Amino acid sequence: MTLTDKLEGPARARPVAEEYLRRFPEGSYAGSARALMRVP
Repeated sequence: MTLTDKLEGPARARPVAEEYLRRFPEGSYAGSARALMRVP
């Protein structure tokens, strides 16, 4: 999701972040996923 954000932007990375948080709510990248969800 972080690579998708850098290469394709937050709109394309948000669905990946949502899926990550659904599967791994306490995972290593959960903070990054939550931050990405807050980006307008």
